[in-house]
Amino acid sequence: MIRYRESQSRHLRTRSRHPDRGTIHAVADREILERLDAHMQRGNELMDRVEEQMRLTREFHRVELPEHREFMRQMILRVERIGRDQWRELSRLNDELERQGAEGREESRAQRNALLKNLDRLDRLDPPPAAA
Repeated sequence: MIRYRESQSRHLRTRSRHPDRGTIHAVADREILERLDAHMQRGNELMDRVEEQMRLTREFHRVELPEHREFMRQMILRVERIGRDQWRELSRLNDELERQGAEGREESRAQRNALLKNLDRLDRLDPPPAAA
């Protein structure tokens, strides 16, 4: 990582585009360069913190990632087992509903046939209407 160094601003101080500048400009330039140095130093400190966080993150993943992989593998196995159990139960319930539906249809058919037989028998017992 390339760091800003104060020597870079010293180099800037030695270069002057306007040799006829007065003292006021030199003081302003010095203040600007000092402020730039302070800001760059703060930037370097922040970059150090970022690099440390990145180092800690890499270390965490180096240590924790294999444990997380094993944990995720176990969770996937559990979810698959639960899914198979649910599939079996839903299949069993579906079979039961189909069986009950078939029984209901058979019972309805038997009741309808019995009712029709009774209606046919009643038709035979009733005398035909008298012709007038």
